[in-house]
Amino acid sequence: MVDVALLKENQANEGRDHTLRLVIIDPPMPSTMQKPFLRFSFSDISWSYVRNLESQVSEGMTMYLVGSYDVEPQFSYAKVVNVPAQLWHFRNVPTRFVLLRKYISVVRDLKPDIILSSDYLTLAVATAKCGRIPSVLITPGSILERRETYNPYGYSLTKALEWAAGKLRERGTHIAATSPYMLDWWGSMGFEGERLTMIPLPTDIRMEMPSREACRSMLGWSPEKMHFSIIANLRQENQIGSGIRAFQDFVVASGSGLPYQLHVVGGGPLEGELRGLIHELGLDNVTLHGPVAIDDLPLYYVSSDVLLVPRRYNATPRTAQEALCYGTPLITNLNKSLSGFSEFIDRFVKQVDFESSDAGRFIQQAILELRLTDDKRTHLQAESRDIFAAERVCAQFAHLCERLLPSTDGG
Repeated sequence: MVDVALLKENQANEGRDHTLRLVIIDPPMPSTMQKPFLRFSFSDISWSYVRNLESQVSEGMTMYLVGSYDVEPQFSYAKVVNVPAQLWHFRNVPTRFVLLRKYISVVRDLKPDIILSSDYLTLAVATAKCGRIPSVLITPGSILERRETYNPYGYSLTKALEWAAGKLRERGTHIAATSPYMLDWWGSMGFEGERLTMIPLPTDIRMEMPSREACRSMLGWSPEKMHFSIIANLRQENQIGSGIRAFQDFVVASGSGLPYQLHVVGGGPLEGELRGLIHELGLDNVTLHGPVAIDDLPLYYVSSDVLLVPRRYNATPRTAQEALCYGTPLITNLNKSLSGFSEFIDRFVKQVDFESSDAGRFIQQAILELRLTDDKRTHLQAESRDIFAAERVCAQFAHLCERLLPSTDGG
């Protein structure tokens, strides 16, 4: 629970109302880009905080969600402030700054006490005119780490993000790194001491699930096969093609005719290209399911023997955390942000170079180590939820907010 007593006293002295104002800023997107596979994961992060902070904060708090929405989300606990965005705002970096200047005005008028965002540029611009208000950047990656590994951004946007990171450092923004690996990267960028902490991405656990056999029956999956899944937006940076090829290598190494099935769940601009790849490789044991409703994703996690994570760069994939929370182990393409959370979880996150000529043999070995009894799956689920479940993550964020609030002794 955030203790707002200190803030109330300060606000009373300043002639303000006695309400702590938390402003969560969702990065802007034009209405033409609000398909799930183009809004990336920013809204998922922002909305998860909105949904789960209600049980963590004092009644003396007002929460605002600022974003650009074609259809505004509805929350019982937060007030949504819509800042319209047009496609021309996103043609280049200068026009994007034109839009973000609107955010400055909107956020400043809300008189925030704490600002949270998962986007560098949005937070850097929004804090420019808001004085020394505590701000928190919670982001799955680091622009310097992306530049060193896989960077989908052009030169100008990369430079703008580096500029934004520098400004956030100058303004005292607190970084909530989402993995132990990213904690080290942000430390190398000059965020140190109390301004740097590790808070995982919030993972919404929507319901307890039936048994794996029952879930497979609901999806129509054969109980005689071993089921692999890739759950991701079908974008270039998620490297789905590498996952399909690695699966093919595994099947070849294991011997043709063995009962293995790969399910690719998600929509995106590469769907046609991936269908062509599956046809070219002659794979009849790979199914593209297309987009799936968020509430139905747990069925796929529970039904899968293992989740493949082909994304090579090291930003933290939320689907990987979700799979762990449903007791499903991972084989990842050397993603370093998916280890270090606990020794037990690390036993069920196997790192394989999907582009290696021996990828199939390495996956074979990983599969032998990942065959889980029901008891082990239950233990993996419980351990993962203890770390990643949104309610627990939001409790950590609430404690961070309490620490960031101004004290009454001028310290």
